[in-house]
Amino acid sequence: MSASFRSLILSAAIVGFVWQPAPATPITIDTGKAVSMSPGANSVVLLSATNANAGTSVTNFNGWTLGLQLLAQAGATGTVTMTGISNPVANPALTVPDTETFINALLTTATNGTTAYKYVGISNVDATTTTFALGQSLNLASLAVSSSSTASGVWNLYAVNQSPSQSAWLDVTGLGTDYGNLPAINGTSLLLGTVSVIPEPGPMLLAGLAGIVVCSVCGRRRKPCPSRAT
Repeated sequence: MSASFRSLILSAAIVGFVWQPAPATPITIDTGKAVSMSPGANSVVLLSATNANAGTSVTNFNGWTLGLQLLAQAGATGTVTMTGISNPVANPALTVPDTETFINALLTTATNGTTAYKYVGISNVDATTTTFALGQSLNLASLAVSSSSTASGVWNLYAVNQSPSQSAWLDVTGLGTDYGNLPAINGTSLLLGTVSVIPEPGPMLLAGLAGIVVCSVCGRRRKPCPSRAT
């Protein structure tokens, strides 16, 4: 499929899918993600979802969209940015994806202190569907993140939503249903997890630690070990 045709399909998907609120929407976005990386490095956050409903299996899953924010906690320095998405290799929700969405967008209502977010998603343009069995978790995407050379600290990864829904899972007809833990309400936010950037010890610190170890060993050698009481 050509890049221009993909863009055309993507544009239609963004503005054209029909959304319905569901009283017992079965699919929820998984939380508790935790990724650690070094400054100036690349890493991946595995986005996943689970059929957590007490009802029936979902048999017509055909695509998904999400609004994402990656925001620094207090004290963090440098930057960590989302750089792209790809279909996950292991346990993918979609086996033959055709369209990938990764664009900058604006929320109608400020959420977590900003209206900026990244609109992402993967879908099939054919009739290939996935079945989400009860309690089953499948991987939606590998979200690539990149840290600057000066980065240090923790960044929160949020899923965000607004009305009409811009975060939804899609069935084969193009019908979008909001996630069970991310309803289509302006300002809705869900903490998916964290990205931590941990600088490696600098040369001076390593030299200082080495000196402490050497002094400690030499001190032990000069001082005889106390005799045990009998």
